[in-house]
Amino acid sequence: MIWFVLIMVCLLGLAMGSFLNCMAWRLYHEESVWGRSKCPKCHKQLTWYDNIPVLGWLMLRGKCCYCKGGISPQYILMEAVVASLFVLVFLFNIDFDFNRLMDILWSVSFDWHWFLSLLRDWFFLSALVLIFIMDLDWYVIIDEVSLTAAGVMMLANLYLGMPWQSIVIAGAVGAGFFLLQYLVSRGAWVGGGDIRMGLLMGVALGWPNVLVGLMVAYIIGAVWGVGLILLGKKKMQWNKKLAPASDEVIAESALPFGTFLAIGAFIAYYFGTAIINWYFGFIF
Repeated sequence: MIWFVLIMVCLLGLAMGSFLNCMAWRLYHEESVWGRSKCPKCHKQLTWYDNIPVLGWLMLRGKCCYCKGGISPQYILMEAVVASLFVLVFLFNIDFDFNRLMDILWSVSFDWHWFLSLLRDWFFLSALVLIFIMDLDWYVIIDEVSLTAAGVMMLANLYLGMPWQSIVIAGAVGAGFFLLQYLVSRGAWVGGGDIRMGLLMGVALGWPNVLVGLMVAYIIGAVWGVGLILLGKKKMQWNKKLAPASDEVIAESALPFGTFLAIGAFIAYYFGTAIINWYFGFIF
């Protein structure tokens, strides 16, 4: 029974990974998120069995069955990653205790609070994956994702018992942190999408976990950026006029910071309290 549940969760994660890959592409290119998938090169519609997560890409050997154009391995990779994360989130929600899972499954009174918490966590994970993909590929964080997710997470957290003071303070800190940078730099350091991402992190993580999410994101981003500079794949740029960067500057020096924020948010969501306790224990 336990393995059956985990397999079902894994299959759900695979399907969601496939959907999120497709959704990211369509949102960026301003296409409808509904309808059959098509090859991004020849625009031919793919058959239903070509869209089976992981197996479809493997059967096609990473190429369109019509034009033989290459299909990015990002699709199969993200499907596998999302499936793994869906299972991990599920395990977090049962505290890695399979006896608790059996109690939930066989309980006379179904635990709706647990179920809604699980749905909220899967939703937040899906929003972070969308932001991760879109910022990694195109350096954008679109409002349709960040603001919608912020609204849903705020309402869900309020309903599930997070103190409203924690949500308000963290939302103000997360959005305000990037808004201040935006105003000081006149948009050269961060974009408007980062402000909305900060808001999402705040209302989802609460206070003070939002600080952990920001700290982790900046550490990962700094390490990644320095590594790329040392490898010669990025250049250090400073815009003296504090004007918006050109496409060439973005390609040469910009980092997809929304991607790092998504990773930081996920880590802080589950380990924020433990990291804070470790930090104060280390300091004091």
